Amino acid sequence: MPDPLNSSHEFAALVAQLHQSPHDHALKQAMVDDFPKMKASAKSPLDLYRLAQAHFPSSTQYKQLMRQSATLGCTNAMLAMAEILVKSKAPADLKTAAHYLSMIERTKETEITKDSFIIEQGRALLKSHPQVAALMKTEFKSDSYNTNLRFFTQPERNIQTDRSVRPEVEMHSQLSCG
Repeated sequence: MPDPLNSSHEFAALVAQLHQSPHDHALKQAMVDDFPKMKASAKSPLDLYRLAQAHFPSSTQYKQLMRQSATLGCTNAMLAMAEILVKSKAPADLKTAAHYLSMIERTKETEITKDSFIIEQGRALLKSHPQVAALMKTEFKSDSYNTNLRFFTQPERNIQTDRSVRPEVEMHSQLSCG
């Protein structure tokens, strides 16, 4: 059984060749033969990204596969989706593009991936689309929240009042705790 990584690389090379010469019937046939196998074995985000590249960028399949790959953490797919979404200029799409670009920015802080090329491409996309950069600043800034609010709040108690009301509870807790 062939190594999935090698077949994924071979498929990516085949897709690149097909993009360079779209009228080559032998390449088209090889793509048709390999496509079901790649689709079945596309488990990793990078495989989904490479599989998406076999489709035309404006197609539904391309967008669906890129979105799946981006959701699974592929920064290349995040950048591709952000590029598609900023072209639509719809507010919801711009928010999603801002989300993807902020995720790409956060990858520079992780040890898992430090893809400087993708980070730089994301920054260039932000420079060319200031409305998305503005969304990132306003939408994703950390607000200062009231730190007194807690999920399980306990009412403030006056220790003097508690001791005078229930001295047996205080004495019992001292005995059981040590």
